[in-house]
Amino acid sequence: MNPSFPTALSQRLGELINYSKNDSGIIGETPSGKFKVSVYSPSLFRITITNQNNFEDFSYSVISKPKSTSLEIIDSVDSLLLKTATTQLLIAKSPIRFSFQTVNGEILNEDDPLGTSWIGEQVTTYKKFSLENGSLA
Repeated sequence: MNPSFPTALSQRLGELINYSKNDSGIIGETPSGKFKVSVYSPSLFRITITNQNNFEDFSYSVISKPKSTSLEIIDSVDSLLLKTATTQLLIAKSPIRFSFQTVNGEILNEDDPLGTSWIGEQVTTYKKFSLENGSLA
């Protein structure tokens, strides 16, 4: 008799199907999940990703609420660009990848090509590491 083991397949966030603007940012949908970008200030964004129907509004580290911030959204064929006065968030559409940048396009932090994926209920987001400055790119 062979034992049966549950299969733990990796499921990536995937490509952008659609998005909508809300009071504090945007909500996007992919084939396997959703993401929400909330703007807390011109230099502070929060990304929440889920593969459930609703977003969990819990954080050990975020205690404030999003503030009304001027946000420009530039929608191109390959990406969405969310711009504030001091920071921009480039969201690649296929597959979804997030890149935080200065308004001049200098990368502050960005996703690795592996991006975000689930193995069962465990979620992981991979980030690029820069050896130039010894920190996350």
